[in-house]
Amino acid sequence: MVISMAINEDSVSSISTHAGVLHAKQDLRYEQVPFPMLSAGEVLVKVRCAGICSSDIGRYSSGKMIYNFPLIMGHEFSGEVAKIGDGADGFSVGEKVAIYPLIPCGSCEFCKEGKHPLCEKYNYLGSRTSGGFAEYVKCPASCLVKLPSEIDLEDAALMEPMAVALHGVRKLELRAGSSVLVYGMGTVGLFAIQWAKIFGAGKIIAVDRNDFKLSVARNVGATHTVNSRSSDVLSSVSEITFGRGTDFVVECSGASEFEVQSLLTVCRGGSIVFVGNPKSKLEIPDDILQKNLVRKEVSILGSWNSVVNDDWQMCLDMLARGAINCKPLITNRFRLKEISKVFLDINEKKFEFIKVIFSSG
Repeated sequence: MVISMAINEDSVSSISTHAGVLHAKQDLRYEQVPFPMLSAGEVLVKVRCAGICSSDIGRYSSGKMIYNFPLIMGHEFSGEVAKIGDGADGFSVGEKVAIYPLIPCGSCEFCKEGKHPLCEKYNYLGSRTSGGFAEYVKCPASCLVKLPSEIDLEDAALMEPMAVALHGVRKLELRAGSSVLVYGMGTVGLFAIQWAKIFGAGKIIAVDRNDFKLSVARNVGATHTVNSRSSDVLSSVSEITFGRGTDFVVECSGASEFEVQSLLTVCRGGSIVFVGNPKSKLEIPDDILQKNLVRKEVSILGSWNSVVNDDWQMCLDMLARGAINCKPLITNRFRLKEISKVFLDINEKKFEFIKVIFSSG
């Protein structure tokens, strides 16, 4: 049985619902889709805001990282509870929610320890099952995060990359006054800047090849910026840190050039966390491996995704306090019905952006 307060089961077949459906590589269509039917423990969400992740762009352009076609992409989204499935207790129709896209198996050793990013049998909204580029999406109740009234739905749609950045930065165990270098000023990198500031970092250096993104980095907390296209990063970082290097590096670009450079810019005994999705093969020259990793006793950490009962709760707290600023990162807003053209224009590099947000009305 399904508890319904906003949408009646008998009327489902007559409701016209739409989504952006990826049918094949670079074949994304805004079209009518079957209305999501709830199973026990699921909640129907009316999507209000959905953000484009760089991984969505990769799925669209290459057709890779997709487990089945057709697919409704989108894993950064927020909305309102529209319908409540049997057993999905604790929610009310109309409540504002953000959605944690990782659906852990719940039974493996890592899930039992609350380490959901390490689950090997997980499902995922927007890549393995239907996601948020839709008017309505069904989600396990455990993936819903209630939003306090002071957090708006547009900001809430950025909670996923915000939490990903937090999960990575937390692994470094920053100390007050420490120096941090962040490579890649996409959404995750710009949130990493803000988390470093919240955790008390002194010098926060942002590296990217785009001046506009670097200006946003300064706006949200970077104390220094380096354009890797026009400046020598190693010389710049050496000058800023008086030849020492930074205590910590957060690599968010996924570019092999910056991954290697991380070893050259971190200080002795420092730590690096890799957060960005790799874009090319990583090869570390022997001399750099020996001199800059082994002999400097550098720690390299990996970070993927986030933990809903930990990272997301801290994101909620910081958003509610106004300590995290999402608005400078949102550069473009479109209606969901424009999704086909937006992805085509992005693929053809017709406009510059950091975070693109769709609204479904």
